[in-house]
Amino acid sequence: MVIFPAGGISTSTGLIGPVTDLEWKLFFTKLIQMTEATVAPIYFYGHNSCLFQVISQFSETLRLSLIVRVSPQQKSATRCGWPLATPSRTRRSPTSKSGAI
Repeated sequence: MVIFPAGGISTSTGLIGPVTDLEWKLFFTKLIQMTEATVAPIYFYGHNSCLFQVISQFSETLRLSLIVRVSPQQKSATRCGWPLATPSRTRRSPTSKSGAI
């Protein structure tokens, strides 16, 4: 499963300017901690068209329709990093005094 931690595709903040990620959401951090999932960073090489960047400034609906239309057609190289180590959560038994599991 691939999850984009910002919850979306990087976009320029104006008609002309650098493409940046949205702020990363804490939900994904919590999900990783709760499930103790193994996480490996993946870099997708590529870029979106100028049309996509312009439309992104004006209409979320059109932006999403372009993503759905163009994504299956794009061939993108990827680079996968080494899995990141995560500390194991401490679990309590169901018989613990606090009642927490």
